[in-house]
Amino acid sequence: MLNVEQYINRVMEIADLTRKDEKRVRSELESHLYEMLNAGEKSGLIESEVMTMVEKEFGKAEELGKMIARARGKFRTYLKKQARRLPIIIAAAVILAFAVKAVAFEAFRVTTDAISPRAPKGSRVLVNKLTHNFKLNDVIIFRGDKCAIVGIVKEIDKDRDGVIVSRKNEEDVFVPEDKVIGKAFFLYSYSL
Repeated sequence: MLNVEQYINRVMEIADLTRKDEKRVRSELESHLYEMLNAGEKSGLIESEVMTMVEKEFGKAEELGKMIARARGKFRTYLKKQARRLPIIIAAAVILAFAVKAVAFEAFRVTTDAISPRAPKGSRVLVNKLTHNFKLNDVIIFRGDKCAIVGIVKEIDKDRDGVIVSRKNEEDVFVPEDKVIGKAFFLYSYSL
């Protein structure tokens, strides 16, 4: 046989309410049960006898917990709990997205036809910033004077620690490795 505190704890465990609802329901339940316990003790009953009366009036702790859960609405309670976690999840996702963009992957838009037909003007490329092992004909993004530039690796210059990049209608350019942002591994475009 459960004592009053164990009975209340079991009811709350089964009801699985939000903190706010649990606090309110627990307070009301404690009030009723301790009132019954005090009245029973004044009548000369011991706690186990009072708890037997409680179970007859309110039902077993599991039954009462299930009734409270149904009354509060399990789905509604679930949504309330999730709503509390949502800002934390969104903040973590935003931080993770910025970290991935800063360190690992970033999307760039091709603004010229300098490497078409591989990536025509208006295409987007997803760049892996972590790789710096280039092969001939890889599409890379590198830092120019004012913006990021896309090009195709024509030659790997190990002596000067960089690559020779080819672009249409332009002279081949040497790009030092520290200016290379990364290697494009996914090309996609939009047709509106």
